[in-house]
Amino acid sequence: MLKKASLALIINFTGVVLAYPLHGLLTHSFGAAGYGQIALFMVWTGLLRIPLLMGLDKAVLKTISIQVSRRAFVATGRTIRIGLFSLLINLLAMLALSYLVIRIVPGLPVLFQDHWLVMIGVTFLSALMFLLTQLMRAFGSVGLALMPQRILQPVILLLGLVTLLGLFRFRPLPQDYFYWYLIVVGTLDLLMTGYVLRLWFQQDRTNRSEEGEPVETVTYPSLMSLAVPLSMTSAMYVLYTQTDIVLLGFMRPPAAVGVYRIAALVSQVVGLPLTAVIYYLGPHVATLFANKQHAELQRLISRACCIVSLSAVPAAIMFSLFSIPIMDLFGPGFRRGAAVLVILCAGQAINSVAGPASNLLNMTGHERITVLVLALSNVLNVVLNIIGIHYFGIVGAAIATALSTTCWNVAMVFMVRKKLHMSTLRWWRDPVGVLIS
Repeated sequence: MLKKASLALIINFTGVVLAYPLHGLLTHSFGAAGYGQIALFMVWTGLLRIPLLMGLDKAVLKTISIQVSRRAFVATGRTIRIGLFSLLINLLAMLALSYLVIRIVPGLPVLFQDHWLVMIGVTFLSALMFLLTQLMRAFGSVGLALMPQRILQPVILLLGLVTLLGLFRFRPLPQDYFYWYLIVVGTLDLLMTGYVLRLWFQQDRTNRSEEGEPVETVTYPSLMSLAVPLSMTSAMYVLYTQTDIVLLGFMRPPAAVGVYRIAALVSQVVGLPLTAVIYYLGPHVATLFANKQHAELQRLISRACCIVSLSAVPAAIMFSLFSIPIMDLFGPGFRRGAAVLVILCAGQAINSVAGPASNLLNMTGHERITVLVLALSNVLNVVLNIIGIHYFGIVGAAIATALSTTCWNVAMVFMVRKKLHMSTLRWWRDPVGVLIS
């Protein structure tokens, strides 16, 4: 596990190293206000991805992980085709619904009126990439799953943005050009990823030559019945993570959104170890739990949580100590986000120490519990953010997000202990023994 988790961590860290020059170039090119508008565009595409995917990515990961473990490769192919078919149906429904909303509802923000088609295009490409990513995760290829979004996409974006700025002789770049460029980048990323995935399947064909034990046939209704509860979890989680940005967009000027967004992006480095472990852990949790190997699952969880905590906490301390010079790197006006960075790093550290509790519940058939806890946490997060932003601006948003994150993680850890009779904190008793076992 340590080897694959380390690979995922390295790829995630490389992606961050590539992403920061990209965001730095955007902040210097568009300023805090312009970057804030771009940040809102990206946040809303992430929110639109929820009804487009409808939990298909998680349902595909869970279903195919079990099928691969039992070598039911014929059923796996059917699941992939049904997943793609479902995504196309959702896309057509979203196009029709969004067109009606634009035509009927008055007073929509300019961002939606002028760029709705581009927004849906970017959303569809990212949703399709999510499906491919989960497919590669289910087959155990952590490196291939992370490579497109963490490395390939930032490289294409960075090189293309430098080219665009060069064509404009580094004068201010129209934002419309950047939005359409996201469509080009998403298409290139998807085509290259699909080609690499095809080559990998051809090379791995010999390992899939023998069919294993039969499994229950997956149909469109059965896949969607699994996907819909998971989509509620995804929706709650995405809403939870984007509440601060969305409310800032309504309550504060775009410049404040830009400063806060940069601080949030930097603080996400603290959560990279947890993200890396989740990428590896998801398929194995579903497989071990389905095969009733509970003792082995607890050992896997303990080692994963130990690795995450011992990586995340020192990172949070380091970024907090150097918060001012880090924020200064993104240009004038971003220094006021230093306090935000410190607070968000603390929240990320707490989230990392709690471990992948929600992932454990989702992969073991307790999606409804996760939805309930996330729903209550969302309500708390919205209330705290409204109060915090009203009185303290971006610092209030950071405090509200960190407090609600703490409450959410405490509840999730408790539910894992109650429902699974396992603990994400058991490694505290003997961290050295957990690592070497």
